Amino acid sequence: METEIEIKLVIPGESEALVQAIETAADIYYSADKQLANIYFDTPDRQLRAIDTGLRVRTADNVSVQTIKTAGRVVGGLHQRPEYNEPIEGSRPDLALFPADIWPETIVPARLEKQLVPIFSTNFRRRSWCLRFDDGSEVEVALDIGNVEANHQQEPIAEVEFELLKGDPDHLFGLARTISGAVPARLGHLSKAARGYRLAKGETHYERCPLVPVQLSLDMSVEVAFEATLKHILDTIQHNEQSFISCPSFAAVEALYDGYQWLNSALQAYQDAIPLEASETLRDELQWLLKTLAWVPEASFRQHALADKGHQLRKLDDRKLLKSRLAEISDSSPDETEVVTLLLSSRYCQLVLSFTEWLFEQGWRRYLLGATSRLNEPVISLGRDTLIEQWQQLHLLYAGHEFTGDDYLKKFPLLRQALQLRLCFAALFSNEQGTECSEAWLDLSRGTAEWSQLDYLNAVADSLALTDKKPYRRWLERKRNALLHALEQSRQSALDDPLFE
Repeated sequence: METEIEIKLVIPGESEALVQAIETAADIYYSADKQLANIYFDTPDRQLRAIDTGLRVRTADNVSVQTIKTAGRVVGGLHQRPEYNEPIEGSRPDLALFPADIWPETIVPARLEKQLVPIFSTNFRRRSWCLRFDDGSEVEVALDIGNVEANHQQEPIAEVEFELLKGDPDHLFGLARTISGAVPARLGHLSKAARGYRLAKGETHYERCPLVPVQLSLDMSVEVAFEATLKHILDTIQHNEQSFISCPSFAAVEALYDGYQWLNSALQAYQDAIPLEASETLRDELQWLLKTLAWVPEASFRQHALADKGHQLRKLDDRKLLKSRLAEISDSSPDETEVVTLLLSSRYCQLVLSFTEWLFEQGWRRYLLGATSRLNEPVISLGRDTLIEQWQQLHLLYAGHEFTGDDYLKKFPLLRQALQLRLCFAALFSNEQGTECSEAWLDLSRGTAEWSQLDYLNAVADSLALTDKKPYRRWLERKRNALLHALEQSRQSALDDPLFE
C-alpha cells in the first residue's frame, strides 16, 4: 500500500514553455511517453462510490494493472489517498488480489466483483519525468492530455500532476509554483474519477455552489474545526471556479467573490486561537484579490437592473435611457475572458496554493510559541463566544430610533460579516444543523443591498441628460420610502431574534 500525495494543476494544454519548466526544475533520472487506457468499474448502484473508493484497470504497452484508491483527503489541489496496485491478466478486476483489510465490513469482495460493470473510461497521453532534488527527494511529474468519456460524451483532460515518490512534500508546492509561473494554470480539486462519475450521471455542467454552513460536530477541537472550515470554504470556491470555467456566468463570479469574503471572515473568526499574524501574508493576498474583484457588486446591480427580475424600473418613464446607459457601462466592465485570465494567472494560482500549503503544514502552529491550549479546546466554546460578541455588536449598532438609508449602508459590512461568521459556527447551535438562519437578519441584509443598488442607479441617472428629472425624483423617493419602511420592520424584528438559539 502506498499513500499517494500529489498536487494537480489544470492547464490549457501542452506547450514548449511548460515542458521546459518541468525539465529544468531538477535532475531528471527517468522519463517516459505512453498512451494510457483506463476503465473505471463500479456496481450499478455505485457501492464503491458510496464509500469514496475508486477502482480502475489501466493498460499501457499491453500490460494491465488494477488500482484501487480508498477514501482520502483533498485540500485545494493537494490529493492524499491510500493506493493499492496489482498487475492482472485481461481487463477485468480481480478483487482477491487486494489486501482483505481494505474493505469495510459491509462489503464482501467476491460478491461485489460479480456486480462490477464499466462506468466510464479515460484515455490520455502521459509524458512523465522523475525528478531528483539535492536533498534526495523524488517527485514524478506527469503531463496528461486526453479525454474522459461516458455515455458517448467527452470532457477534455489537460493537467499536470506532481506526485511525491519520497522525501519532502515542500517540493510539490515548489514545483507547482514554478509551473504556474511559467504557464497559465489553476489548482485542480477534481480527480479524473470524480469527473468521470459526473459525466456518467449526465452532469456536463457544474452548477454554482451556494454558501452553506460548515458541518461541524460538538466533539471537534478548535483546530480540527478550523481546518474543516477552511477546507469547506476552499471546496466551495473551487467548485465555483469550475462552474465558471465550464459555463461562464456572472452568478459564478459573484459566488467566487462571496466565497473569498467568507474566507477572510473565517480567518478572523478564529483569531482568539490562531493569531492573525499567522495568516498575515495570506490575508494580504486575499485583499489583493478582493480589490481585483471590487467591480463585482456594481456589476451585480447592473445585472439585476438590466434583467429587471423584480420589475424595479417598471414605473420609471426614462427606464429605456437608464438601461441603455447601464448596458454601456457593462460593456466596458471586465468580461468573461478577463475573469478566465485572472483564474489562470500565476498570482491567483499561488494564492490558492499558499492556502493549501498552509493547511497541509498547519502553518499557524509556528506562531503559537507552544501555547496550543486553545486549539485543543472544544470548538463550541469559541463559536459561542464569537457569535455572542457579534450579536452584541450588532445589537448596539442597530438599536435606537429610526435609521436613514445611509445609516444602514454604514452598518452593512459588519452585518455581512456576522452572517458569514454564522455560517462558520451555526451547525453547533441550530436544531436544524445550522441550515436555518434568522430570516429577519437576512431580510435586513437583502434590503440594505437593495438600497445600495438604488444609490448606484441614482448615481448613473445623475450622469444622464434627462429632459425632466422630476418624474425620476418622484419615482426614486417612492422606492426609497417603501424600502426604508421595510428595513425598519426588519430591523425591529431582527433585534428581537438572536443569531443563534
